[in-house]
Amino acid sequence: MKSPLSYHEKYNILTAEEHKLLLRTIPVIRKFIRKSRRISSVHYATRDAHSKSYGYLKGTFLPAATHEAEKFFPNASYEVLVRYSHAHLKIIKTDRQLPVYGLALKIKWNQQEINYPLVNFPVFVTNSVTRFLKLFIGINRFYTAPFILKPYKLLNVGLRVIPIMAELMNVSFIKAFKDFMKTFPDFILSREYHSIGAYRWGDHMIKLKMVPVQTGFKPDKSRSVFENIQEYVSEQPVYYNLYAQFAYDEKFQPVNDLKKQWTATPDVHLGTIELNEVLQDSPDLEKCSFSPFESPEVFQPVGKIQSLRKAAYEASVQTRNQLNAD
Repeated sequence: MKSPLSYHEKYNILTAEEHKLLLRTIPVIRKFIRKSRRISSVHYATRDAHSKSYGYLKGTFLPAATHEAEKFFPNASYEVLVRYSHAHLKIIKTDRQLPVYGLALKIKWNQQEINYPLVNFPVFVTNSVTRFLKLFIGINRFYTAPFILKPYKLLNVGLRVIPIMAELMNVSFIKAFKDFMKTFPDFILSREYHSIGAYRWGDHMIKLKMVPVQTGFKPDKSRSVFENIQEYVSEQPVYYNLYAQFAYDEKFQPVNDLKKQWTATPDVHLGTIELNEVLQDSPDLEKCSFSPFESPEVFQPVGKIQSLRKAAYEASVQTRNQLNAD
């Protein structure tokens, strides 16, 4: 079998125009977070994406007996923390929303932390850094604008969406969307979660996915998602298998084409995650950062879209912590 592709900084390089637009994004993020208490009607400054938490679960990562896992995880177990969330920028009180969820995974590793933000959809909507940033800026400005300006801001968002909609007409996205619709009614614990972009695995590059062992759980619709999670964990742990796909060939595993799922590369079992304790929400937990850019260098994100997230995470965490410390 071919050797995996080696990581190189070239995958992360932005153009001058993209970097200039990124610098415009930072104050927009800070403004959204400063106004997030009012936007979401809560008493603390929220994240600027995946603001709503469905619960924090504590547990253990049990590495598999594979060469790829043992290379970095020689111990029998590692402590983990998981945060379930909704992708919306604004905290919506009801749980009756589109099932676009996030699972942020934190692994305690050698007195450091490895962070992987995952989502329940395996591809991204665009490869264009410029289009993504303009849409992101537009959405943030819609939420922070005075009421009288919101129709204009919404029109601007609509105009930004049009070229991205054209990008969605590809085989990978259509297949992923069909699979998503099949699992539409599934409970948050019974879904697969994916890394949209690539990550370093030492000198190589991978994509990750968490596959649930538990399926078929029927939640009580009269109760909240958090209450259903509590009920489930009170009776048995939540289990996931953690898999990695390694990049071998840019033709089949394109690092910077996030609209395509990787093919022609096997799922390598890295281990099992067991979640057996639901933590009560607290200000300290909400301050917790799951930024993948705080991970050790050998586990850092890779790619242009990922590079954008670094500046966004830093601005978000810094502003949120500053406001919540007041």
